[in-house]
Amino acid sequence: MSQEKILDKLLSLARPNKPVILHLRGQATETMSDAVYTRALEIVQNNCEPEQKIHLHCFHGSTRQMDTWRRAFPNTYFSFSLKVKNFHEDQIQATRNVPNHRILIETDSPYCTIPSNIRINNPRRIGQVAMILAGIRSQPVAEILAITRENGKSLYG
Repeated sequence: MSQEKILDKLLSLARPNKPVILHLRGQATETMSDAVYTRALEIVQNNCEPEQKIHLHCFHGSTRQMDTWRRAFPNTYFSFSLKVKNFHEDQIQATRNVPNHRILIETDSPYCTIPSNIRINNPRRIGQVAMILAGIRSQPVAEILAITRENGKSLYG
């Protein structure tokens, strides 16, 4: 509840031309955090205009969650990290269905340590993320890198 109250207050400062960055996670045992994405969407809808730019950092939601966020906030960008390696089928399908103009990649360094033998993550692993995403989406790695670079410029200016 305290996180919801803080989010509510912070979103009162949101402006459509400045992105709201959300890193949504549930309990450590949850793989998709469906309830968290749903509750966060409710809070964001109560505080932001539909044209608000939103960056769903380390997205790991379902196809339904991705579609729901896109309908409510068409300017939502979905960012993927190395955690995409461990996605379930519905998460993989969501990854495939994100439109090219709304996909981003990240390493979430130093925190995301997939594979688990990595002690500390770093930005050099962005190519690994691009390679995994390229395989899932059946797109060339160079295309993933170019698209996500342009999307980052579009989102952050």
